[in-house]
Parts: sequence; structure tokens; C-alpha cells
Amino acid sequence: MSAQTPRSRRHALCAALLLALPGSAFAATPTVAARPALGTRLSQQRVLPYPVTQVWGAAIRYLRVDRDYAIVDRDPDTGYIVFEIPLGGDRRGRGALEAFETTDASGRPSTQLQVSTEAGPTHLPHTLMEGIAKKVRGERGQAPPPPPKAPVEPPKGDDDDGGLPRMPPAVNPDRLPLE
Repeated sequence: MSAQTPRSRRHALCAALLLALPGSAFAATPTVAARPALGTRLSQQRVLPYPVTQVWGAAIRYLRVDRDYAIVDRDPDTGYIVFEIPLGGDRRGRGALEAFETTDASGRPSTQLQVSTEAGPTHLPHTLMEGIAKKVRGERGQAPPPPPKAPVEPPKGDDDDGGLPRMPPAVNPDRLPLE
């Protein structure tokens, strides 16, 4: 997995602030379940081998239609979605999804997804990530193949035929001409 880029750190910070700042428009209301301690936020990260434009729409449809979660806020330019998770009764929790462009190990344009939740079962971020991946595969088919690797050409001007190295003939040092 690649290291976090400055943009992904900025996205993670924005999502954390939206979920955690008291008094913000996205902070928990009195009817929402109390937030767990800061160290208990659950998160799952994954790289999908599809462009962001294909993953974004599928993620919105999965969260809103398939899971029936309320979308609180979304911004396709910065790649985040804030959604509410029903926890039973009147209790609700918050979740955030971040998506940004990256390149996978084979060089294909891909999407890095991160799903974070503040409440719900411990498997929820993983379940959401798997559901989004399955939805994208179902809508878009198999991921495109990696780009072909460029053939490595030998350097120009090299007369090497690939055989054994050629050595100059042996010379007896006693018979060298004197300079």
C-alpha cells in the first residue's frame, strides 16, 4: 500500500473535523448516539482498480439506495461523503467516505477509498468497503487490464552480441617491446 499523500492527509483531517468538532453543522445532535472515545473510530482503506469518476457514483448509489443511509454532505471535487448510520430506534451515527485518485501497483489509474465510522459494529467499515467494490464490479464489469509495459531496449552503440566476453590474446610480458 502506498504512503499517504498530502492530499489524502488533508481529506482525512477534513472528514475527522466534520465528524468530531462539537458545535459544527455535522456534530452529533442530542438524539444521536454519543460518540465513542477518539481512539475507537473505525476505519477501512482500500485501492479499487477503477477511476474515481466510476467509483464516486457507485458509492453514492450504494450508500443511499442499497443501504438507505442519509447523505449529510458530499463534495465530488474533494472526494468526501458524510452519511448517517441508523443504529436502532432514534439513535444515529456518522460515517465518512473519502475517495481520491491514485495509481495501483501495476500502473493503472485507480481510486483509494477510506471509510470511517464513529459508531456501529466493528465490521461496518469493511462491509461498506466490500459492498462498494461489489457494486462497482457489478456496474462496470471486470477492472481494466494494467497498461502494457514498455519493452526495454538495449542501449545504442553497444556491439555486444550476447555471447561470451572477448578477451585480447595473451601476451608474454618478457617479449614486450621496450619503450
